[in-house]
Amino acid sequence: MAMFFFISGVSLQYNHAIITSCKDFYIKRLVRIYPALWISVILGLLIMRRDALPVNATKVMWSLSGIFALFRAHVVNPWTWFLGTMIIFYLIFPFLSSAISKWPGPSMVSIFALSALSRYFLNVYPIYMTSDQWGFIDVLMPSTFPLSNLFIFSFGIFLIQHGFFPENKHNIKTLSFISALTYPIYLIHGFLLWPSMALSEMFPLKLVVLSILIYILDTLIQKRLKVLL
Repeated sequence: MAMFFFISGVSLQYNHAIITSCKDFYIKRLVRIYPALWISVILGLLIMRRDALPVNATKVMWSLSGIFALFRAHVVNPWTWFLGTMIIFYLIFPFLSSAISKWPGPSMVSIFALSALSRYFLNVYPIYMTSDQWGFIDVLMPSTFPLSNLFIFSFGIFLIQHGFFPENKHNIKTLSFISALTYPIYLIHGFLLWPSMALSEMFPLKLVVLSILIYILDTLIQKRLKVLL
């Protein structure tokens, strides 16, 4: 997930270097997240084995929310825990980007210290919960805690702001495309692996087909919402 957070930081800073309205920015980011998530959950429920995991309305609602890890809820798609972290990052991005721009050195050192200390203390003094039931991810795990991942996200912002990234629009567009394509892959792959968590011969083909389907449907929805918003 580190690469996903890094690419997200790069892509956000490149596409939203100047934010005139936080409200519009937040709406656009939420619209960017949820249609693909909802499509993946619907497809996932259609393809997953009914005897593999007990499914109820509460699990489905939390799965559709994207923020289940923050509330320690059981879901059918626990691998999408990163969405709750990304929503937090979206909320602080306008202020984080401004701080890194004005005070690059102190900001990055402070963020690195926060991320490193978070991982250290959560490893040494674990306070996260575990569950015997599949589908549970705790936000207080060292690898899932938002502060633990803040530095890699901020590093992507920093590179774009201060010109360390190659000044080639094609490279940035490629990263944006990779980010857009990896998102459906992250969303759907777990449904194909469950319950054995083993790769089948058809796994690559199914993953590609379903990911492209989610990408196409999401793109169509995004175009429609762009007109409405």
